[in-house]
Amino acid sequence: MAQANWGVLATTSIHLNGTAFGNPISVTDALGDGTPYFYVSAMDVSMQDLVTDQRCTLSLSEASIDCQSLQLDPEDPRCVGLSLSGMWARVTDYTEASKAKEALFQRHPVMKSWPADHSWYVAKLQINRIWLIDWFGGAVDVPIAKYSAAKASTDLVPVNASRVPSRGKPFFLRKAATARWLAHESTWGSIVTTSVHLNGVPWASSTSLADGTSEKSTGIPYFYVTPLDTSMEDLKQNPHCTVTLSEASVDCLKKKLDPEDPRCVRLSLTGTMVDVTDAEEKSFAKEALFSAHPVMASWPKDHNFKFTKLNIEHVWLINFFGGAANIPVKEYFAAESGSNIAFV
Repeated sequence: MAQANWGVLATTSIHLNGTAFGNPISVTDALGDGTPYFYVSAMDVSMQDLVTDQRCTLSLSEASIDCQSLQLDPEDPRCVGLSLSGMWARVTDYTEASKAKEALFQRHPVMKSWPADHSWYVAKLQINRIWLIDWFGGAVDVPIAKYSAAKASTDLVPVNASRVPSRGKPFFLRKAATARWLAHESTWGSIVTTSVHLNGVPWASSTSLADGTSEKSTGIPYFYVTPLDTSMEDLKQNPHCTVTLSEASVDCLKKKLDPEDPRCVRLSLTGTMVDVTDAEEKSFAKEALFSAHPVMASWPKDHNFKFTKLNIEHVWLINFFGGAANIPVKEYFAAESGSNIAFV
């Protein structure tokens, strides 16, 4: 938690008929006790969700820190995944809010310059459930008392992931093309589901993905998953979900953009998760995923891994100042970037 700079906030969407929705968000462990603090605007779509239902989950992944340098796939169990569930709360105590704001501004200096008319405030997640995967053998529920009492390591220097994308980002007015660009450049993101283990709390965890090969982009996120995965257990009961992607997983650090800066592209694709059953499409999904994530070929056979995809029904994008855009699905799939990569 102490090393994480950003994560994905899962809420129950009031705009998407109660479907679990994900939104990348900047964060810091402001007081050093493991409590995530945020600096947010009441205008944000996730904040609108939280007015109705304060239950939420913050998903964090070591893939945003140093898994790339450690040569670990984002879905490798050793690439730490942490999901903190609880209740969203506005910080009203003046002393606490001041300390948290100071820590947030130190970690995310650009926050100081954010427009005052956006009604920014300090908030925190009051944690009541901690899910962790950091090694082989499955996830564990960490007791809150042990989590709060633990001391974060101070001998590690975080190295946030940054890489050169295969092609340049489209001009910001080309929103559908920008969405397709991020879908293709992303090698991992978060699946946001409605939790069967947490009585309907919106839940999120990180996952590896690919939308195609280096020569062919489909815009469809493909996954190689096991039914043993917590997200898959949720999707068995309710296949509606959101796949959330952030340019922070690509090159925002290199561009010196805060993960919550509107120019650091955020993309949430909402729809239904389904198995890939067509033989030709399954072969393509395998080629796409195994080329982007070679380690997948060695994953244990007894875990019954299978190929799935998201049938996209709604496309939400932030890629510049001025608020989010809801992109028609047909427009999203029709977009082209002008590169030599085939868009289908």
